[in-house]
Amino acid sequence: MLTREWKAGDYIEFELPMEPQRVIADNQINADLGMTALRYGPLIYNVETIDNNKINQELSDDVLATEWRPDMLGGVCIITGKWKDGSPMLAIPNFARMNRVGPPDEYPNDDDINYSPGATTSAGTTTPSGSTKTATPKTPVTLAPKAGAGETTSTRRMKRNSSVLGSKVWI
Repeated sequence: MLTREWKAGDYIEFELPMEPQRVIADNQINADLGMTALRYGPLIYNVETIDNNKINQELSDDVLATEWRPDMLGGVCIITGKWKDGSPMLAIPNFARMNRVGPPDEYPNDDDINYSPGATTSAGTTTPSGSTKTATPKTPVTLAPKAGAGETTSTRRMKRNSSVLGSKVWI
């Protein structure tokens, strides 16, 4: 506790040293047995296939390091290390996950749909007679169950060895 009389312009500067940490899954949760997550301060980190060849393997016991990357995702602190096979591992903060890939497959192709309030036509498209055409996707779309409820192909629970999974926290 700091006790003093404060004046305009006074400030406190302090540094809280942090190290990247391995968080071991609770052994009472069978689905996560033997899994590890990465944490740096209050943030949980995520590995993605765009940065790592194989994300369905164990981490090595090598030291984890952090690095500020202003060129990645608008500027993030990444965690680097090695996988058991010796290949490099790169993890990004979980809040930035899935930001470097296109939309999930089950989302409609909406390039030609006008989403303006009250719009019922496609954006700027007219028929030869000059009337506007009804807005429809270019191709038929089938939405997955629970689509729009936060579950996508990439976030739905899948087998640990699935090659479809492109982003995950537990490794």
